[in-house]
Amino acid sequence: MMPELGDLLKRLEQASREEGIPSIDEEDGKVLMALAYASGARRIADLGAGVGYSTVWLAAGAGARGEAVVYAVEASPKRFRRLSELLGGLRLSSARIEPVNADAVHWLSNLPSDYLGMVFLDIEKESYPTAVRELERVMAPGGVLATHNAIFPTPPSEFFAALEEGPWETPIIVPTWAGLLIAVKKGQH
Repeated sequence: MMPELGDLLKRLEQASREEGIPSIDEEDGKVLMALAYASGARRIADLGAGVGYSTVWLAAGAGARGEAVVYAVEASPKRFRRLSELLGGLRLSSARIEPVNADAVHWLSNLPSDYLGMVFLDIEKESYPTAVRELERVMAPGGVLATHNAIFPTPPSEFFAALEEGPWETPIIVPTWAGLLIAVKKGQH
């Protein structure tokens, strides 16, 4: 990890604690960075970005592959202000971070079809099923979906049903402390 990336992540961890935001841990971050890199996605969304800790992991991975934009979508105006102060206009390698103050599901509903190549979903768990249904339309074929808290606290059963009923390859769960569920939208890029 580049020293400047490590320093930035430490500042964001501290900001998350100050704002009372439970952020992902470093292990989850490393998985997200690897997924963003391996996916080759040019448009990524971090839904429920908080102050941007997970956003930076995604941008580091995507930016190592070339030009990309990572949308850091945060509904809370207070958290969004902090996110904008910390990351607004930031570029990591070739990835640009774009803070967005919006409800994640509403924001998704306004995107064109097949727009996103990767999404990290970490919003209120009861909204996971609705978000997954929106993602069916806005994610490109072959797009990667990663969701936080697949093990603890477990999302509602409707979330898992939506994945089964939708256009998703059989998901896997990476057994980190909270668990990362990873699914790929059927079809090719």
